[in-house]
Amino acid sequence: KVVLCVDIQGDFAYVVANNQFLTIDVRDPTMPAVLGTTLVQGIGHPWNLDVVGEIALIANGAGGVRIMDVSNPISPQEVGAIDEASGFDHPVYGVAIRDNVAFLAAGKGGLWLFNIADHSRPRVLGSVLLGSFPTQGYARDVILQDHTAYIAAAERGLQVVDITDYSRPRDLATLDTPGDVWDIAQNGNTVFLADRNAGVVIADVTDRSNPELVSTLDYPGPTIG
Repeated sequence: KVVLCVDIQGDFAYVVANNQFLTIDVRDPTMPAVLGTTLVQGIGHPWNLDVVGEIALIANGAGGVRIMDVSNPISPQEVGAIDEASGFDHPVYGVAIRDNVAFLAAGKGGLWLFNIADHSRPRVLGSVLLGSFPTQGYARDVILQDHTAYIAAAERGLQVVDITDYSRPRDLATLDTPGDVWDIAQNGNTVFLADRNAGVVIADVTDRSNPELVSTLDYPGPTIG
């Protein structure tokens, strides 16, 4: 199997390998044990995974988002989807969850927010494009901090979006980077960007309306995660 994405919550690791979703007991790191598996439905290629509480979201590329119930680690179940069949026609490369709201990094579609309180009937709350043509960003991943979403926006670099009002996300700021941002991580007010051929870019977001480039770390070969 090819492991495509992983997330950790408490004593469990959640893994997507090929078209399988697995729950793994990691209480003893020397003897991890697979507890349950289920198929990832739909077309697409899993890119990203976020687990919060009893819900896991899988960003499944052209297959949209798969919503998994992980309340019973022995028997994870798909309980909903945000995809073409439900009227959503953008690929999804990154996901995050907060307050029963799913945040989707949806390529040229930008950032989308869905209420997933009813897992079987996700409801659109709002969306925002990342800039405008011809410099429109391509959303590849998203992380959340307070009232802000930070987005890996490909050639547009780091995109900052105000999400104070879920129904009206607002494009707040952009930080251009030397390369093409594929992935993003955060520690406090420091953001780390996988900037493909430009290596790792480190940015300060203390002032979210004015993110600043701090340094870059060159690395041989593309940095995509």
